[in-house]
Amino acid sequence: MQLAYVPAGAPGGSGYTNGDTWTGTGGTCSTEPSGLITVVGGAITALSMVTQGACNPLPTGISTVDGGSGALVLFSSCDNLADDTSAMAFNSTYSITGGTLSAGSRYLVAAEMAMYSSSTAETFHAAPYLLYGSTQLIGYAGNPTVPASLNPANFEMNFNVTFPVVGASGQARGNIAFVGMPGWTTAIYNSLASRPVSTTATQTLNMPMYYNTHGVVSGTYTSGPAVTGAAGTTCLLTAFNGTVGTGATATVYLTGTNTIASGTPIYVTNTGQGYTGVSTSATQGSGTATCTAGSAVIVTVLGGAQGNATAMQLFTVILE
Repeated sequence: MQLAYVPAGAPGGSGYTNGDTWTGTGGTCSTEPSGLITVVGGAITALSMVTQGACNPLPTGISTVDGGSGALVLFSSCDNLADDTSAMAFNSTYSITGGTLSAGSRYLVAAEMAMYSSSTAETFHAAPYLLYGSTQLIGYAGNPTVPASLNPANFEMNFNVTFPVVGASGQARGNIAFVGMPGWTTAIYNSLASRPVSTTATQTLNMPMYYNTHGVVSGTYTSGPAVTGAAGTTCLLTAFNGTVGTGATATVYLTGTNTIASGTPIYVTNTGQGYTGVSTSATQGSGTATCTAGSAVIVTVLGGAQGNATAMQLFTVILE
C-alpha cells in the first residue's frame, strides 16, 4: 500500500513529532491499517506502516492523526509494494535453530495461497520455491503462464525437504507439489540435486513468490513546466517514458505557491505494467492546479504492476 499526504498550508503541516500515529478510515476493513509519522521540522515527510490491516476496498483517508495540524493524509489507490523489487518472502516463516537437526530430518512445508492478476496478466519473476535462509532449496525450473483477471485464484503448495547430512557442510534435497495453481495442472516436481547448506546456524524456511517488477510504484518530481496554484493543489502525470511499459499515472502536489520543489514525491494512482526500465520523464497536465502541459523530469522506482498480487492465507511446517 502506498501512503500519501496532501499538504494544507505549509507542506506536511506543522507541530508534529516523530512517533505521532495515524489510523486509516474508509474502505471496508476487518482490521484498520495504522502506523507512525516521520517528521522534519514539525512537518510530515513520510508515513510508515505498523499494522497493515485487512481491507477491500482500500481506506480513503485518515481518521486519526495524533499531534500537529495542517496536513490531510490520504491513501493512494495503489496497493502494490516497492518491496517487490527484490526476492520477497512472506512474513510467515519457520525458524530452525542451528545445531538441532539430525541426519535425515524431514520437514513438510505447506501453504494455502491466492493469486490475483490484471486483465493482461504479468508472469512471475520466479516460480514459487522454498528458501532455507538465503539458499534456494527447491523450485520449479520455469514460470507459470498466469491467466488474466484472477480475483482471486486459490491453490496449494507443498514442499518436502530432507537434510541427509548436517553440520557446516550439510545437504538438503526434496520435492515440490502444486495443487490447483492457475496455469498449471496438479503436478509434482522432484529436486534431484542436493543443495549445500550449513545447519550450524539458525535459519528460516519461507516461500517467496512474486510477480515481475514491471510497474511504477513510486518516484520523485525533479522539474517541469510552470505551475500556477496554492500549496496542496495538484498536477497530473501521464505517458511515463519507462521502457516498453504503458498505463502509469500519478499525482504530484504543489509544495508552495506556484511551486513544486525538486524531490517532491509523486503519488502513483496506476502503476501501469510492462515497464522493464525506470521512467525519467512524464507528461505534465493540470489537476486542481493550472499546470503547463509539457515534459516533467522525474525519477521512478519499479515494483509490482497494479492488479497483480499474491497472498499467503495459511503457512504450516511439520517435522516428520
